[in-house]
Amino acid sequence: MEALTKTNNKSDITHYTHPEFDVTLVKICRCHFVPKPKGYILYDGCKKTFSPMILNRTRAKLATSKNNSSVRFENVFVWSDDFGDRNICHWFKEQLVHIVFLYDLYRLIPDIKIVVYKNARILRNIKDVLYFIPNFKPESIYEFDLGQTIQAESLYLGLGKFKSKNNDLPRRIYDFFINTCQYQIVTPSTIYDKVYISRRNTNTNTRILQNIDEISDVIINKGYKEIFVEDLSIQEKMSVLHFSQSIVMELGAGCINLCFCRPKTTLFLLFQDNAKNIGFKGSFKHILKPLTVRDITGTTVSQKTDGNAINTPWQLELSKIKDTI
Repeated sequence: MEALTKTNNKSDITHYTHPEFDVTLVKICRCHFVPKPKGYILYDGCKKTFSPMILNRTRAKLATSKNNSSVRFENVFVWSDDFGDRNICHWFKEQLVHIVFLYDLYRLIPDIKIVVYKNARILRNIKDVLYFIPNFKPESIYEFDLGQTIQAESLYLGLGKFKSKNNDLPRRIYDFFINTCQYQIVTPSTIYDKVYISRRNTNTNTRILQNIDEISDVIINKGYKEIFVEDLSIQEKMSVLHFSQSIVMELGAGCINLCFCRPKTTLFLLFQDNAKNIGFKGSFKHILKPLTVRDITGTTVSQKTDGNAINTPWQLELSKIKDTI
């Protein structure tokens, strides 16, 4: 991997860093990999524990329970060390960045298997991004289940989250797709100048806009096309958002998709006027910065949440939508 820098080599474990992204790839020879909901178990053929110091993780420990099944491959790539139910925002910021390694690996090791958790919430998008890699073949994907043992002669594991003082990772990955992978955005058959990214079908937390149906009707009557990004591929999201001129959406994890918008795109952002949600908006500031953003705020109606303080139910006055967009 000529583009990567070898930073550590101890016995059968080698670390690589990427020259443009502050993340690490570790290559582990002759090992068993057992994915768990919040991490993984690694051990070699002799059931010798790999040192957490070498792996930079404390989750690498000896397997003690029998597994349902086992499969063996010569070369395996693993996105990261977390196989929980991650949303699009967490996945984009914490795991997707390792595609910069896979881009090189796939060219050098064409038979490598990319293992993907088959019950991941965003399984479709996880598989979508692989097709940004030139000449990628669907048979390179292996969908695994938790607790299943994957034996590998060489296992490549992405470690660590991207660290950047200005948190510009989403746009940097977008640039990577366009400039390095040479992806050309497809012009959609129908271009929608005005797009409403709807949460009417979203039921992943308690941050529910209680009058969403009435709000949605007003937005649609203003000429906005209602879309549900969870039903779209990454490539379809890029096409729709790149060619749109005005977008309406609620504040949420889906804001990560706005990295596909052109600069100066108008965004009407709907969110609760409370400290937690204002702070949540701030976490997307580098995605929102190139856009023309207009805030439309509503009122928190209850402090009951799913444990996350930003996920309080709320309402929005219809007049604010009618008078603003």
